[in-house]
Order: sequence, then structure tokens, then C-alpha cells
Amino acid sequence: MRKLLACILTMVILMSFCTVYSFAGNDVSGTCGTSLSWSFNTSNYMLSISGTGKMADYDSYNNTAPWSSYAGEIKSISIAGGVTSIGSNAFHDCALITSVSIPEGVSTIGVSAFSFCGKLTAIYLPKSISSVGSMAFLGTNLKDIYYSGSITDKANMTIGSNNSFENATWHYNENSNNTATGTCGTSLSWSFNTSNYMLSISGTGKMADYDSYNNTAPWSSYAGEIKSISIAGGVTSIGSNAFHDCALITSVSIPEGVSTIGVSAFSFCGKLTAIYLPKSISSVGSMAFLGTNLKDIYYSGSIADKANMTIGSNNSFEHVTWHYNESFQPEEPTTPYVPGNNIPESDIIKGNPSNNKITYSYRTTVTFTAIVPADSTIIWYVDDVIAGSDKTLTVYDKKHSYTIKAIVTDLEGNQTYDIEHITINSSIFSRLIWLFKHFFNPQSYIINQ
Repeated sequence: MRKLLACILTMVILMSFCTVYSFAGNDVSGTCGTSLSWSFNTSNYMLSISGTGKMADYDSYNNTAPWSSYAGEIKSISIAGGVTSIGSNAFHDCALITSVSIPEGVSTIGVSAFSFCGKLTAIYLPKSISSVGSMAFLGTNLKDIYYSGSITDKANMTIGSNNSFENATWHYNENSNNTATGTCGTSLSWSFNTSNYMLSISGTGKMADYDSYNNTAPWSSYAGEIKSISIAGGVTSIGSNAFHDCALITSVSIPEGVSTIGVSAFSFCGKLTAIYLPKSISSVGSMAFLGTNLKDIYYSGSIADKANMTIGSNNSFEHVTWHYNESFQPEEPTTPYVPGNNIPESDIIKGNPSNNKITYSYRTTVTFTAIVPADSTIIWYVDDVIAGSDKTLTVYDKKHSYTIKAIVTDLEGNQTYDIEHITINSSIFSRLIWLFKHFFNPQSYIINQ
């Protein structure tokens, strides 16, 4: 009996020293400090650290970081405000990360914290950093260090040996001209650092709404320079036209707690290819992502959660892949838009013969042209499958008939449509006609306006 009690007591003591892991959908999570937690999303490969206080220290042998088994998969790291230290060996050998932004309030970076992150080329260090441990960045490929302090502030920072800083360029916030600041809501503030080209939004509550003419966002004069946007927790909305025409940003992570994204909020951010949307989003305004190049939307909710989200028109979501926070859930099928009675029909599609019959198109193509205003957008459908968004559409003769549909939307969100049913005659006689025409005029098989 005593041996049994001793074994049970030993197991309880051992379990008290173990990190507790939980699995929720595609997230793996646990703790990494007295009041810090971590989660790794296996859909977007982001490791997130949140909470308050110091991060635990680790080594690269026996007491490795709790996410070390995913080190080869982690592509990005999000460290929330409230964290005050980066633990030793915390992100050792996270070989796929390319940049890291460390928030204000972190004072120390531990020994070997980012060692052998071979693709790491840029870091963002806050003025609050007082010490960087030895080998913290050993084995990285650092090119740029963006530091929110001055050269004088850096002089008070203790930097350990072997940190691969030799070939890195330090970008300082040397004087007031390097940072523009202001307010963007009752309790929200913004700052734009002209050294690292980062726009930061912080505070609590709703962001103000703007337009693209008279009442533009206060940072609009820097729109062509902004390369990254940091939105802190506590923000509850993204204002209309807030980041309109920020043409250099490539991805945006919107924090949990934001419920609405305003009209045209990210419109004409032409290089924007990925966004991270929290489950808290309830509505996305019309044209919020118009003119972007979105490829991927990483959504922390489920398909069922998304069904409750109101998404306005003209959001460039047609060719986007949604990544949900669900295990083994199929993605939503792409349902073609069917014009309703409230959408007027117009003679948009040009280029097809007047009788809609093509009699010399064996093994050929037919080109259609949409006659639309210059500022309008168009989506083509062939047999209810999205086929393109250019002003022209080329259809390849692989079967005998098609239904061509064009949906056109202007800048005000007004829509018109046109539908044409095309029949292709591919009889033996028509094939001979086509061969004869094509021999003497190779372009005769392309029908243009």
C-alpha cells in the first residue's frame, strides 16, 4: 500500500511540472510562463504568444520550448502586448520565419532566443529592450533591425556576443521627423515610423470612419510608403477607407475583438494577398477589399461562424481560398452569383454572332468583350463557373454549347448583368469550312467586337 501511494504521489509531482496542452480545431495550445499562453494554428502556421509577464526560459536539449515539435512548420510569430521578456531558446530553429516584431514592453531577449532561424532577415525592436542575450540571433540572416529608440537609447542596451548583427543595418527613430502620430478615434492613437514604414494603431474602442476625398485618414499622406500595419488588441472596428490605397502592404492580421471592417477599408491595396480575420468579425463593408489581390483568408472561426458574417459586395473574394479553424471540414463550395429581379439586364457582352451560332469553330476559340465603364469591375461565368475578371474572355471549343454570363459592378455598388447562350455547330461540313477559312485567314476563327 505504501509503495502504491508513493507511486501516485510521484506521478502527481511530475504532472505538476508538465506543460498542459489543449487542442481546439486546428490550434494547439499551452502555457509558456506564469501568466502567458501560446497557441499554434496548423492552418496558417502562426505561433501566437499572449498574456502578461515573463516568458519561461528553455534550452535546446531536455527542456525545450513547448512548441518545439512544430519549429519546422512555424511561418510567423505574433507576440502580444503584455509580454515582458522573450525566453532563452524560445524560438530556436524556427527556420521558416522571415521577420519578427517584438512589442513595446519587452525588456529582455534571452540567450539563443532566435538562434538558427535561418530565414530571419528583419526584426522590429522596441525602445523598451534593455538587453539581448548572447547568441540570441546566431545563425540568422539579419539584414535590417528596426529600432523604435534612438542611437542614444541603443547605447544603454546590453547586447551579448555572437548575435549576427555584423551585417545588419540599424534603422533608428532618431528624431520627431521619423515618427508621425495622432488620434484615430475617441480612445485610439496611431503612429507611423518612417524608418521601418510601419503604421501602428493602439488603444481601445472604435476607429473613426473616413472617405477618400475630403475626410481622409490622418496617415493618408504616407499611404504610398506604408509597408506593414500593426493593429493592437483593444481596437473594435476598422474605419471606412482607413487603409485605402496603401499599395505596398502584402498581408494584414486583424486582432480578436474587432467586429466590423468598414466600407473600402483596404480598397486598392494592390499587393495585399492575405488577411487574417478573427472570429469576432460580424460584418465586412462593401468594397472593403476592392482592388486587392487576395489569395488567402485565414479565419479563426468555422464555416458556421462565417455564415453569420455579413459580407458586402465587391470584396475581391471570388478567387480567394478560405482557411477555417476546423479539423477536417470541407471548404464552402463556390456558388455562382445568379442575378435577381432587382439587378437590371444590359447589353454588355459583345463579340458573339447575332444568331449566337458559330458554324466554323471546330477546335478553335471565341473571344468575347465586355463594354463597361472604365472604373467598373466585371466577373465572367462560363456555365456558372467563375472564368475571369478581365474585360475580355476567351472560350475554348471543347463542347457544343455554353452559357456566358457577365456581372458588372460600378464604384457605387450598382450592378448589371448579361447572359448569352452560345451553340457551336461542329458537324463534318462545318469542320471543313473552318479548315478552309483558317488556312487562308488564321484569325478568322476569333470573333471580336
